[in-house]
Amino acid sequence: MNYQTLQETANRRGKISDATSKAGVASDLNIGQQIVSSLRFWPELMDTDTISVTSADGSVYSLADDVDDIEQILITSPVGNEAELPHRSKVESRRFDPVRSNSGTGTPIWWDWSEPSVTQGVETKKIQIYPNPDQAYTLTYSYRKRVSDMSDNTSQPFFNPKFHHILIDYALWKEAETNPEASKNPNYWEEKWQGPLFPQLIGGGLGQLLAFTPQGGTKEPLTIPGPDRL
Repeated sequence: MNYQTLQETANRRGKISDATSKAGVASDLNIGQQIVSSLRFWPELMDTDTISVTSADGSVYSLADDVDDIEQILITSPVGNEAELPHRSKVESRRFDPVRSNSGTGTPIWWDWSEPSVTQGVETKKIQIYPNPDQAYTLTYSYRKRVSDMSDNTSQPFFNPKFHHILIDYALWKEAETNPEASKNPNYWEEKWQGPLFPQLIGGGLGQLLAFTPQGGTKEPLTIPGPDRL
């Protein structure tokens, strides 16, 4: 379902007519998607990119705009030798090798996060490598992509359409929980969206989604979240 269909379905099932509650549902659909994205490893959210690093460019490099977190960085030398570049904090690197981590150049031997830049509200993450490269190297990094909020009517959740109804259930439950009109008007919401049992219904749907693996796909095992995560 696209974003428009998700909103229309939620509003119809919840008998929602006022603008405030409609806006709340629209927001909660995106919050639900962010929660789902954090609950397991999603192959569809993985990507790779490369950075060319040289002595002239220093030690700080910007990553792709959609980077959420880095899974691994490989460094390739000019002659084609490849090795993993481990992640260490700057404090840790100075403790292990204070000379090479503070000055001079050489083959980079670890990386750390650097201060990100923000342009028009969009954050671009950066990394810093130690020591500064002494020649040209290629960094190939695999990363988990940031999940963007659905905004236009044709946007769709990132996961399998078979489970898009989970976002509708989540949005209706959150709106019923936070909107005082929901408890005053018994016709405002269907009964199953009221009361403490509803997180279990969401958890059941999430359990099916988290256990779902497309043919040929892989996933990491994960414990089903409790109501406090919803």
